Amino acid sequence: MRLRLPQTRTSTLIGAAIFGVVIVVGVIIAVTQPANRAWALIGTPVLCLIFAGMLATRTVLDADHGSITTTRVWVFRRRVDLASATRIAIGPNNNNRAVFGVRGSGGTVFVDLVHCSTGVNVALEPPALTALADAVERFVPPAVPRRTEVVAQLRAQAAFLAGGGRPQDSPLAPMATASLVKAATNAESVFTMLA
Repeated sequence: MRLRLPQTRTSTLIGAAIFGVVIVVGVIIAVTQPANRAWALIGTPVLCLIFAGMLATRTVLDADHGSITTTRVWVFRRRVDLASATRIAIGPNNNNRAVFGVRGSGGTVFVDLVHCSTGVNVALEPPALTALADAVERFVPPAVPRRTEVVAQLRAQAAFLAGGGRPQDSPLAPMATASLVKAATNAESVFTMLA
């Protein structure tokens, strides 16, 4: 079973806003500055393609074969087999998100689990969390540090959300908001856990 793990909506909204600003500025330059019209007509579509590519991030969990693949800009792929995992962790990513990270033979990939910030509270759906927990439990070697803890955290998050809980009240929400407190408390981020 291949399961697409969606990104949180805020990155899409921010990208769409930047995309819109680039188009508006390009049109204004093309209309008001005839000397720069050629640059605006060439540069605006190029910048739009760059921003569209940045928004095109896709993460897929292959639960049958135990791998997570992240594709960026439709071309750049990073695949990590869970069986080759040397480290896994759930923690804050310093951007109001709690993420699952795995380091293995193909590099390191991250999966957004919950995003809590002003006006935005979204989380990965319970079926996706359960599938991720099952894959970690099935494929990640038992000797990998934090394996049992990560599976328990994923299952607790899935059970909480499946029971009708809100993302901002979920078990992983304190990690998502920990980025604000991290500097004061020197809390460990997911990046240092995987280092």
